[in-house]
Amino acid sequence: MGERLRSLRKQANLSIRQMAKLMGKDKGGWNVLSRLENAKVKNPSIGLLADYLRVCGAGFKEIEDLLTNYTAQPVLPERGERGSVSTNRVEPGKKKKFVRTEEQKARRRQRVYELKLLRNDVEERLYSVLEELGEPVARTSVCGGLCQTGRRWFEILWRTRSRPRSQKRQLEKEMSRDIPHFLKSEWVVRVRKEMELLVEEKLRALSTVPVEPVPVSPPARAEDRFLQERMAAKIRVQELRKRRLEMFADKIVAELRKENLPEQKMELVKLSLLPEMMRICDESPDDRMERKRRLEGLAARWSTFPQISRVTEMFLDYYEQFRDADSVSDSNPGRG
Repeated sequence: MGERLRSLRKQANLSIRQMAKLMGKDKGGWNVLSRLENAKVKNPSIGLLADYLRVCGAGFKEIEDLLTNYTAQPVLPERGERGSVSTNRVEPGKKKKFVRTEEQKARRRQRVYELKLLRNDVEERLYSVLEELGEPVARTSVCGGLCQTGRRWFEILWRTRSRPRSQKRQLEKEMSRDIPHFLKSEWVVRVRKEMELLVEEKLRALSTVPVEPVPVSPPARAEDRFLQERMAAKIRVQELRKRRLEMFADKIVAELRKENLPEQKMELVKLSLLPEMMRICDESPDDRMERKRRLEGLAARWSTFPQISRVTEMFLDYYEQFRDADSVSDSNPGRG
């Protein structure tokens, strides 16, 4: 059809832009005619063809044979009578639909059920890895990324354990994924290695899985459990720090009250100076001399307060006493 229309236009000595202007097309209408001549307009309307032929000084008799061939083609059964058939369309051969056998369906259901049963072991192993990595991974994005990587790796290893070639192909595809910038490669390797060890352990201890599936409740996600415990530990540390600060403040203020200091001065020490000292001690290294040096730097800014040296010494002594007590408690977890 496109070649026939182009030949009619050339016989009329018209360019495609002249055709568009004579047909009353808006600016850019020549693009539609170009697509029509190049067979890129599917099912062109009868009005468009009539306008084209009229401008060329031709009629429908010029394309009568093409229209006759078009209407003589059978209607595709899957399209029904409402569908249209293009001139270059042939009824395609139907692609054979993949249908799983009952045995394949049963094996697939069994693999899915096995993964559900092993989910708790996977989460426990992921949690142990997060515990080993510790504080550097104690962020939602990092924990979630590592655990998702581990789950995908385990699922591929378990599903394809009897198909080595498929396993190799899927593992290579998984390794080609871009690792997020906040995940270190050694963390990812560590998680994948643990999943491989878990699969080996489960295959060695593989027992018969129940044929009749029993309800399996989803376990707690490893990243949620890890972050919740970290948050609870931080809250406990903050509460302990607050109680100790109050204890230190009561003792130091009691000593200062013996010197008949104004209440305003003691409130300033309690609300401003002592919290700053606690922050410095908590952030300082384990070296006592380093903490003392930083506290002396703070005392230099409080030089107008006559008792600053005594307050600094008392606070450091109390802090060291409780720190030593914590060390003894950590070395004897059975106490208390």
